[in-house]
Amino acid sequence: MGWRTTLSLSVVVGVLGLALWLTDQKPSDKGNVEVPLLSGRTLGRATRIRWEANGAQPIEIRRTPGGPFRLAEPIDDLASGAHLVQLANCYDGANLHDEQVEDSAANRARFGFDPPRLVLDVTFEDGTSQRVEIGKEGRRGNDVYVRRDGRIYSGGAALWSSLQGSVNDLREHAVFQTMPMDVAELTIDQALGNGRSLLRLSCTGSDWQLLAPVKGRADPQVASAFRMQVLGLHIDEFAPGNWRPPERPADVVVTFLRRSGGEEKVSVWRQPDGAPVSCVEKIKVLNENLGEIRDMAQDALEDAILMGCDEAQVREVLRGLVDSLANPYKGKSGR
Repeated sequence: MGWRTTLSLSVVVGVLGLALWLTDQKPSDKGNVEVPLLSGRTLGRATRIRWEANGAQPIEIRRTPGGPFRLAEPIDDLASGAHLVQLANCYDGANLHDEQVEDSAANRARFGFDPPRLVLDVTFEDGTSQRVEIGKEGRRGNDVYVRRDGRIYSGGAALWSSLQGSVNDLREHAVFQTMPMDVAELTIDQALGNGRSLLRLSCTGSDWQLLAPVKGRADPQVASAFRMQVLGLHIDEFAPGNWRPPERPADVVVTFLRRSGGEEKVSVWRQPDGAPVSCVEKIKVLNENLGEIRDMAQDALEDAILMGCDEAQVREVLRGLVDSLANPYKGKSGR
């Protein structure tokens, strides 16, 4: 083999060796590294979400796998589904930009982690957990510094702002969670004098039947509108603190029987001044919507007469319901 051939082979081997060495080196990720905040996990799979801003009371939300999210601290109540969706939209797809600085005491102070402005702890269904610390505002003005797993990052300012709502913002304002098309039966049991008045409606497809106080056909449009009015009830104000229901039967009990199985029940008590109070602190103006009962009672009366029933007897059956339509606040100021 000539020296020229030997030299050529040496050059080729050298080039190949250099290429292999360069391939084995990891490229510098300085200024370019982005990582998902929750490492591919989602808040929808969390069983515990807890955060505490510096100087503020902690807030904790818990969930049993397959069950709803509930506030556990500082108050026990159903968590707002809409608010949790907004929170998940912010955190599930969030990416962090590695600041490429040492996680030293000096840098923690420099970036606002001594102490952090907020600490978020999330536990997931698989038993894993993630702690996230929020520091001061970032240099771009629309970001914040984030400390996670011993490294300092920057992320969107919404990571901070999305956790700044009040406890009442996190509480579910919708009284009922049942979907309209899932309603199989609606019952309203209401105290009346020394007894109780019962209204019961059954829905099969688009057909509505009045089951109590008398049996008969219910006007589909009126019944559907009444269902939507009850389902649309929401809370404007929450009573402060945890509330314990009185040790007596509720003044009003509303029950939805679901096609999918199970039921949803809400009980209401009146305060001495006549104002409604719910066992779940969720109903403020329920009786304002019960005026629809009058129309249903009218339809029931007309149907009964057309079927040959004695009008006086039907009116006697409906008497309790008619009497219940009287204004319970008559003579009281501000009503």
